[in-house]
Amino acid sequence: MQLLVVSVSTASKGRLTRLVQEYDARKTKYSLQKDANLIKQKYMTQETATQNIKNQLQSSTKNKKMEVQKRNPVHGQFYRDRERPSVDKEKSLA
Repeated sequence: MQLLVVSVSTASKGRLTRLVQEYDARKTKYSLQKDANLIKQKYMTQETATQNIKNQLQSSTKNKKMEVQKRNPVHGQFYRDRERPSVDKEKSLA
């Protein structure tokens, strides 16, 4: 934001200062950011709850599939080997 510097008389400085202060007060009162924050508080909690449930379901499904694979003698070999302390888990799935 650029400021414009203008030389004005003392009487009009008070008036300009008052106008700027009124503008700032109205700006915060009718700010779009304020409205956006209120909407976010109202609706984002529902989305967040839905996302948490979705993440829990995905992780439980993934864990169930991994347990089934671990019990399989041939296919579970990879998952059982990953549990060894000498194996880096992040690099083995990369």
